[in-house]
Amino acid sequence: MSYFYRSKNISGVSINEDSLISLSTAIVERCVKMNEQAQKESREVCAQCVFFILFDGKGYKVDSIGELVKYFRQATRIDQIIFTIETYQSRQSNRMNGSWMELRIDERNSNSSTMIVASEDNEWVDSLWITIQDLLNKCKNKFRFFRTAWTMLSIQISGVTVGFLLSLWTASKLAPKLSIDGAFALSFICIFILFSNLWSFAIPLIIKLIDFLFPSVKFVINGKNYFHWSVQAIIGAIASAVILYFISSMLLFALEMLNSIIKK
Repeated sequence: MSYFYRSKNISGVSINEDSLISLSTAIVERCVKMNEQAQKESREVCAQCVFFILFDGKGYKVDSIGELVKYFRQATRIDQIIFTIETYQSRQSNRMNGSWMELRIDERNSNSSTMIVASEDNEWVDSLWITIQDLLNKCKNKFRFFRTAWTMLSIQISGVTVGFLLSLWTASKLAPKLSIDGAFALSFICIFILFSNLWSFAIPLIIKLIDFLFPSVKFVINGKNYFHWSVQAIIGAIASAVILYFISSMLLFALEMLNSIIKK
């Protein structure tokens, strides 16, 4: 018998109480429908919905929407919520057979946020997949625009450009104090190599800052973000202004140096 399996990573979503209820309700309804259909066909399915919620250093396993929402409201900060559907066959075979679904939303580690649907019934897989996907699309946040490959490329290019210009400026100040041939070139090479090593160390820190300011996955508790958008905007504006000022100053310096070289 064929076995159908679909999976994907979840990113760029913010989950509030309304979306939590919508997701859990859709999953419970699908579970109930599966049991009703199996009963009509005299099949043993015993589908069951289970939810896991981890918050404030505590974890709970619940089987009702009411309990899930209760803990959601109690939380100061939520780390992870897992929605699951398990059938008798999937439980007995450790998910090697039978129908099952897992939707994992993890704010701590967005890379582990996934949706997996598997079953011998292709129609069940596709219909549940589309239902959950439609609900998740309604939870999309604007942070995803700051978390693209283009963002990281821009940061990398900006960093190298700033490092190059900064190395030129530092070398011009240091070279006159060195009584060796090719003092400027040697100073520039040494400083740029030093910057490259520092930049390699700084990149992971910048990525962590982006994750903090613009999280890929976010739980919105009681209508409030853990880190308010206005603070994000202020920090982003200040950082942009400083970077633009620094780059413009370095470009001006580079043009002055180029002009002096041409005159010579």
